[in-house]
Amino acid sequence: GGDGEEDPMATQVGRIFSKRLQHGSESSDNECHVRQACVLQMDICGFTEFARQLTALDLACVLHELFGAFDTLVQQLQLFKMDTIGDAYIVAGWLPHHDDHDDPEWKKAAQESTAKICTKMLFLAGGMLDILDKFTTRCGKRVSARIGMGRGQVVVGALGSLQPRVHIRGLGMRQAEELEHTGTPATLHICDTVLRPLCARNSADEDKDSELGLPLGWKLSETIQQNKWCSYKLSRDR
Repeated sequence: GGDGEEDPMATQVGRIFSKRLQHGSESSDNECHVRQACVLQMDICGFTEFARQLTALDLACVLHELFGAFDTLVQQLQLFKMDTIGDAYIVAGWLPHHDDHDDPEWKKAAQESTAKICTKMLFLAGGMLDILDKFTTRCGKRVSARIGMGRGQVVVGALGSLQPRVHIRGLGMRQAEELEHTGTPATLHICDTVLRPLCARNSADEDKDSELGLPLGWKLSETIQQNKWCSYKLSRDR
């Protein structure tokens, strides 16, 4: 998908959200928003087997500690935690629409804003892997994660009347899910539309590594060319 590609599914889901919200809630806060976004999905590897080794209370304490540390990092970076589903953790960063204006200065500012948000998301992914590594060292229990990061149009809104819950759907979310599912432990599987702004931003900086212009602290493990997009598997460069 291109930077400004409209996702038919996101548009359709947006209509469904709107209809359900109109009939299911009178709250003006429960609105549906269509946005361009960078989306991260993290999933703990081997969670089922890991959970079998712990009591229910110990497992709850581990998840609380790890997710609490993730929450703190998300807040510090001013990103948006969307959901936790079991051991999966989903975060979004809102991006400007590059095609909304013809003004070159506005487009330049939008590109810089996009690069800044993508940089924050990359920092978040690295922070998550570092948190898991520190937990492993301290507790002696190996905990790793797959992280997928995609970009595209999404629809965001709260569904439900008694206990409204925020949902995110669309191209960016589907990319993040697919890249996470096809990732490998302790790596970030990132779409080229997320990595491209980072490489462009770092191309003239000294604070970079590799021919791609990756920020320091990351190394390229694998490049994957698919029909729909190109993606990269990045690992921490210790």
